[in-house]
Amino acid sequence: MDAIAHVVRCFGGTEVAHVFANVDAVRDAEIVETELLLADLEILRRILEKRRKEWQTNAKAYKGDKDRLEHYLELLTAGIPLRSVRPGRQALQEMKALGLLTGKPTLYVANVGEQELGEGSVPAVADLVRLGPWPGADEEAIVVPVSAKIEWELMQLEPDERLLFMEELGLEATGLDRVVEASFRLLGLIRFYTLANRKLQAWEVPSGTLAPQAAGQIHSDMERGFIRAHVATFEQVREHGSFQKLHHLGLLRTEGKDYAIQDGDVVEFFFSG
Repeated sequence: MDAIAHVVRCFGGTEVAHVFANVDAVRDAEIVETELLLADLEILRRILEKRRKEWQTNAKAYKGDKDRLEHYLELLTAGIPLRSVRPGRQALQEMKALGLLTGKPTLYVANVGEQELGEGSVPAVADLVRLGPWPGADEEAIVVPVSAKIEWELMQLEPDERLLFMEELGLEATGLDRVVEASFRLLGLIRFYTLANRKLQAWEVPSGTLAPQAAGQIHSDMERGFIRAHVATFEQVREHGSFQKLHHLGLLRTEGKDYAIQDGDVVEFFFSG
């Protein structure tokens, strides 16, 4: 996994059982966070026990690894999740290989009541926002309010009926769609599209990805043999229908290997086989 979503109960009522006598979203989130932290602590202690013997053979060569892992141990022992070090892509890959969880970016899915979903402010949601990405962080946590009951009801309806029901509730998107969009923001991902046989297909890449690497998401040969890309916006394609018409109108852009793909780009890649 690349991120963690905590689904936290924020609705009251006795018809759905809860393990505690009262509903407290922050308490529940902190319990899960503590369990993940303790699991990481146990894993890291085992890793350090094995590696310290290896480090003794060549202390200089392994100094960087030793200092980094021992710093992780200090943080976990103090009750601080590893995402507090703001790990980069390489550090995240290392943590993933080690099986550590608290370094992963996290968001909260606040399961609110039906009546609360359309309200401007829900106290439990505001409390989760103030939790921050980790204890003591200055920034706010990403929280997506969702009513699981309404989501279930929406899934029972036909698409046309679903849209009408959402309009009545004042919802512009389903809870699932909003969780997906929040996850993209959390992970720094964007979407670009390709058109083949009049079929539009979406691809996900990290923000800032250059055109050859984006082409590589489709096939490695396209990255190796990249020549250029024709680019339009999703809105332009939706309005005019085809790259051929966009080219005729002078709206199609030609971009080279230094072009950073933008969210919503529709791209045709040219490459040598």
